[in-house]
Amino acid sequence: MVFLFLVGELLEGVAAGKARSSIQALTTLVPKTAFLEENGATREVPAESLKVCAIILVRPGDRIPAGGKIVEGESAIDESSVSGESVPVRKGVDADVFAGPVNGDGVLRINMNGGGVRQHHCPHRQAGRGGAELNDEGKSVSVLLINDMLAGFIAMRDELRPDAQASLKALTDAGIRTVTLTGDNQRRAAAVGKQLGIEVRAELLPEDKQRISRAGAHRGQGRRWHQRRPRSGGLAPSA
Repeated sequence: MVFLFLVGELLEGVAAGKARSSIQALTTLVPKTAFLEENGATREVPAESLKVCAIILVRPGDRIPAGGKIVEGESAIDESSVSGESVPVRKGVDADVFAGPVNGDGVLRINMNGGGVRQHHCPHRQAGRGGAELNDEGKSVSVLLINDMLAGFIAMRDELRPDAQASLKALTDAGIRTVTLTGDNQRRAAAVGKQLGIEVRAELLPEDKQRISRAGAHRGQGRRWHQRRPRSGGLAPSA
């Protein structure tokens, strides 16, 4: 059992490393400079110096340097680097755009909003409550700040394997108690546990999981322990 646990930890590390590499690859696609329109003139500036509500000009064939909303122009935009969809998307005034995609055949003027993420806007006093509500839906939450001001949340959730509920029901019907051991926070873990109808022990370190797993094995009470791997897409049983 301990061997399987260690193998699972190794695979989780490999998956996390691949995810980090993918994110780093996306950041290299974002241009380092942008054409800022200000006081009737256009000048090239470092993209990192752009401020929220700045108006930027994007020429045909250029990558979009910052996300925002189109205020003038229409173009076919290649968003394959973001969405994986190979067919360009036709966008015009009031459409949202993201940093990194390639502008097609039209000149665009974009009102920058800090990244083009579809955000849930809210004031500071709602940050804790909003994050908690998203956790209650089983989502991991990152807070998005622009110039040290709260702009919104980015929420992500693992989708359970299609056979997870049926498999756990089969274990329950066989008289086997199932417990999920996870490092996720209590709110998020409880949401997943409720969805699956199983007991959850959350906010555990790897050594905590090993200790609890060993204790369950030593008791020999016919209990099966399941390790929940964040971002793995489901439950990985250990024998």
